[in-house]
Amino acid sequence: MNENERRIIILDTTLRDGDQSPGYSFSPDEKIVMAGYIEKLGVDIIEVGFPASSPGQFSAVQRVAESLETAAVSVMAMAKTEDIKKAGEAIHNARHRYIHTSIATSPIHRRMKLRKSRSEIERMAVDAVQCASEFADYVEISAEDATRTEPEFLLEFCEMVTKAGADVVNIADTVGYAQPSEYYSLIYMLYNNVNAFKKGRSRLSVHCHNDIGLAVANTLAGLSSGAMQAEVTLLGIGERGGNAPLEEIAAVLTARGDYYGRFKTALNMRGFAEAVRTLTSCTGISISPNKPVAGRNIFTHSSGIHQNGIFTSAITYSILNPEDYGYPPHKFIFSHHSGISGFNAMINELTGDNIINTEDIEFLNEFKNMADKVKCVTTTDIITMLFEEGIINSNIWYLHSCSYSVIKSKENIFNVSLEVTSIYGDRKKNTSEGSNIWDSVIAALKRLFSIKIDILHYTFTTSGVGSGSSGLFSITAEYEGIIYSDESYGVDPVEMFVKSYLNLINQISVKFNLTIS
Repeated sequence: MNENERRIIILDTTLRDGDQSPGYSFSPDEKIVMAGYIEKLGVDIIEVGFPASSPGQFSAVQRVAESLETAAVSVMAMAKTEDIKKAGEAIHNARHRYIHTSIATSPIHRRMKLRKSRSEIERMAVDAVQCASEFADYVEISAEDATRTEPEFLLEFCEMVTKAGADVVNIADTVGYAQPSEYYSLIYMLYNNVNAFKKGRSRLSVHCHNDIGLAVANTLAGLSSGAMQAEVTLLGIGERGGNAPLEEIAAVLTARGDYYGRFKTALNMRGFAEAVRTLTSCTGISISPNKPVAGRNIFTHSSGIHQNGIFTSAITYSILNPEDYGYPPHKFIFSHHSGISGFNAMINELTGDNIINTEDIEFLNEFKNMADKVKCVTTTDIITMLFEEGIINSNIWYLHSCSYSVIKSKENIFNVSLEVTSIYGDRKKNTSEGSNIWDSVIAALKRLFSIKIDILHYTFTTSGVGSGSSGLFSITAEYEGIIYSDESYGVDPVEMFVKSYLNLINQISVKFNLTIS
């Protein structure tokens, strides 16, 4: 790197801070799996837990620490000798070892939680750093609630802990309190007034919470004013409102390389989509459709104006390349907003051949009339229209009936019965049993159709309360190395699953000219 470039270290704390999110706790096996996905994203340090919190956590941390190949492992420990020793024991066999200790510095915490004076806090911090140095290759110490700490005391704190041997000092915006301009000024002041930071012997780190939606802005402000390490989580999960999302920081640094070009990281986000699918499976997280980078709408376009622009050049209406994050290319949604150019492009993508031309206004109007009447026009609806116009002759499959029940409640044995019909009048039935409803319905579908679709991920999100609430079912699958996705709206998630699966079957059969009987 040249003298104007700055290498930013990325610490991912999904498995520590994210694990503390209510309802998101990871099992030891899940931590190992997730650590592998996170490591593939190119993060420098993976923070994996509190070894002293329980025997199970100790074992999980130990197993993850031994499994990492390129990333350093970081473990959290309170500023107490027994906790630090336990942390050191847990990471003893890791290739690159960090112990991250923490102590609160704000007057609120000093008076109400710790009941300690400034000098006592400083002494505890120095002792913790010196103790941790005996058990780790690197020591990080956090000033908890740093943004509500007196600046002069925080400056003194940083001087003392860096002199004691701290490799990293983390300035934590623990409750998401700071405003970006305030955080910039705070980090700038510390960077320029603490000897170890100026001379590169220790690095400043930023850890920002998102209680009022400023975690990303504050993280970028901190990096811009001297911090050399950013602490993040996948999807921003974490305590309360969560943390700065890894993917958003990565996306900003990439999309605005003109502005942040001097910042360099080792991130490679092509495995992000797969990591997120695994994370949501482990935690049950439901991702908002408009969630930056990760939401299903980010690379999906409905407006005719936008579709026409994207069809001409993706940069007209998107500053991100979906493939850089492991997602399929930009997707067009059939809707009454679609124009003729976007409609042509969608038909081309659907069939593999541009069989509609810009003069087919009547066909577009017929489609728009349909779109005005339903919430979502499916690929099967479009394929049926093409069949009726005599443009294609593929066999098209529809759901005729779907029923399911629990046949053995104690053993949790589910029974699913499906019947499908085709546009040519063919009819097929299958009944399957499994230990859960989804395994049962997948087994029934795979017996109905010989085509091998690999289901990667599926979610169901309700939009109301009660058993009759409507919702959205999303499915992602792979066939012949190509990723396909589909959505269905309705009340019954099992029926929606089947309809989405049939949409994929019909699309693949048309695109590859397959005879699916």
